[in-house]
Amino acid sequence: MLTVEHATPDEFIEALSLMKWNEAQVVIPGLSWDQEWAQNNYQDKDNYSIFRAGHWIGFLSLEVMPDALFVHTLQLTPEAQGNIWGFRVYEWILAKAGSLGMNRIECNVLKDSSAFAIYLRLGFELVHTDKYLSTMQLTFTS
Repeated sequence: MLTVEHATPDEFIEALSLMKWNEAQVVIPGLSWDQEWAQNNYQDKDNYSIFRAGHWIGFLSLEVMPDALFVHTLQLTPEAQGNIWGFRVYEWILAKAGSLGMNRIECNVLKDSSAFAIYLRLGFELVHTDKYLSTMQLTFTS
């Protein structure tokens, strides 16, 4: 069973470590981890911890925008990647957006990453690409 709960301060610190590790797996010339930026960028968002059978398996950071739910990051532990758990979180995000009366989800992903291909398979469309990131969106009916 998957549960998504507001992250505690300790879980937030664990999430930053997971983000750093996951980012290191994607080699993009000129892009390096910036701990201070990451902490400042995510600390004021709507942050969640993801649990499977009571074990922490990831982190989700959201922001309610005027016309969309923005996913700042979705990070899963290596053990949880490549399984059904990412899709279950996606379903939770869809339900969250619907409960907020929104019918659009937006996110940024590292361009050319495996996450980019996953978002395309889920129906997201590419909106914009810059040096490191691709902005994607999904419009749906709730």
